[in-house]
Amino acid sequence: MRADRLAAVLGALAVGAAVVLGVWATGGPMQGRAERRDEVRFQDLLSLKEQVDCLADAANRTLPARLEETDLCLIADRYEDPFTGEPYVYKRVSATGFRLCAEFEAPEMTRFIHGTFDAKAGCLSFDLKYRY
Repeated sequence: MRADRLAAVLGALAVGAAVVLGVWATGGPMQGRAERRDEVRFQDLLSLKEQVDCLADAANRTLPARLEETDLCLIADRYEDPFTGEPYVYKRVSATGFRLCAEFEAPEMTRFIHGTFDAKAGCLSFDLKYRY
């Protein structure tokens, strides 16, 4: 094989290997889609957190028994996962603590800013004592 042809073949193999390694390292397009769906779920949970805060403020800082839309609190856009149709879960864990949960596809990749995120359970935990 001539040197110039060998160099071209080796170059093509290197590019192919780089592409394969890149897809493997990032998870590829399917992983990216799952992460984008999870970001929507995460943003929905943050919106629901604001809904809980509003309902609690309206009830003298008392957590609601359940999430609901009221004329006073029209914050949350969705109460269920737009991709699966499953309702998001709201759980009171104490007089001032609550959790909002969803079924995440790639929870280990989910970034969080507010509250505490339990990736295994897919839940964000909050406490009314603290404003985030």
